[in-house]
Formats: sequence, structure tokens, C-alpha cells
Amino acid sequence: MDYKKSTRLLEELLGVTASVRPPKLFVYKDCEGLEVPLSAFPVALAVFMPAEKAWAALRALYGEDPRRAYEEYLRRPSKACWLSREVAKAIAYRLGGKRPKGLEREVEKRWPNVCGPVDAFSEALKLTTALNEVGISASFYKGDKEGEVRTPYAVIKVKRSDPVDERFLKELRELVQKDAELGKRVLSLIGARGSCVELAEAVKLSEELLGYGFLRTKLREKAEELAKEALARSKLP
Repeated sequence: MDYKKSTRLLEELLGVTASVRPPKLFVYKDCEGLEVPLSAFPVALAVFMPAEKAWAALRALYGEDPRRAYEEYLRRPSKACWLSREVAKAIAYRLGGKRPKGLEREVEKRWPNVCGPVDAFSEALKLTTALNEVGISASFYKGDKEGEVRTPYAVIKVKRSDPVDERFLKELRELVQKDAELGKRVLSLIGARGSCVELAEAVKLSEELLGYGFLRTKLREKAEELAKEALARSKLP
């Protein structure tokens, strides 16, 4: 797993500050800091659970007041799946004075299918339909494991079994259906090449898209890419 991408996802989806301190990941929010595993486990919580429930789960498993965090965890609704059931068992185990064992390793083994099979192609097809419905020409080309959503503004590469791609495509579809012009701006920035103006726009827009954690992550990645291109050009003779 790409740990730089993992910290970025945790920051955008959970609203935490995250930094890698091998073999741990340190996350900080609301005056509370936690040392969590440098693994797929915290990322799985962020990806497959609502933000408040995922943060409560991390606090219940690794924080100093697990009972209070567990009470908050129970109040937060989420879709029932293997991960949510196993997390509840692990928290109960810790509340009993024992250290939960095996869950982090099991999540690593199951990733990315920790809440059932992942099929990002389904969301790619839905996005393609939504784009065409609002007048943005789009088509979807797929292989066995990877595909592309092609538009005049950007080509979006899709890995079929990637839950992050799946949720990014879903958020982009929802944005396009809500505000087609804003969706077009996001697509233009995803497909941008080396403009300092577009770099500034990507940073600005990533800060404005509250409630779209996966889109914000993608735009932050794009901003970093544009910044590297601009730096490389500045070093040319």
C-alpha cells in the first residue's frame, strides 16, 4: 500500500493530521493523538465507514478512553458488513481488558474486499451515463482489471478492484449531477498539464469541496503533480 496516499486519504476523509512514524502512523484530531498501525486497517475504516464512526473506532481501539469512544461509535450509523462486525468485536475485547488480536492482519489479507467485492467499473459506467446526461461527452473503455472514462477534459484511469477509485467515481458522479459546471472544472483540472494557474485552481478547489473527501484527495494529488512539473520547468536552461 502507498503510505503517502494512505495519510492523504486519512487527512481528507477523517479530518485528521497524519504523519508516518514507522512502524506506526500518528494521527491527530481535536487535541487527541493516536498511534495506529501503518497498514490497510485505518485506511479501510476511513474508506468503508462514515468519518465520525471511523474516528470513534480508532479512538476506541487505540485511544486512552475506549469506553467513551465506543459509546460514540455505537451512536454513529453505518452500513453493516464484515469490517463493522469485526471492529465491534475487537472493541469489546479491548473493553474487557485484553488486546485485540488478528484484525489488522485479517484486513490486510482481505483488502480491498473487506466489505464485500469491489467493482469500480460499475461506478465508472454510472459516471459515464451522468456525464452524457448533462452534455459532457463521455465513454468508458474497459479491460479485465483496468479501464478508462474518457472525456474531452480528462481521461480517468480506473482499477476495477480499487475501493478508492470506486468512491472517487461515485463522488464525481454526485457532483456532476448536482452542479455540472463545477464537475466540468474538476475534470479540467484532473486533465491539466503544467499550468501554474491550474495549480492554484486545484489547491483552491480542493479546499472548497467540503463533503467530497475522495475528490479533494484527487485534487491534492493533481496539485502536487502540477507543482513538480512547474519546478522541473524552472530548472530548464
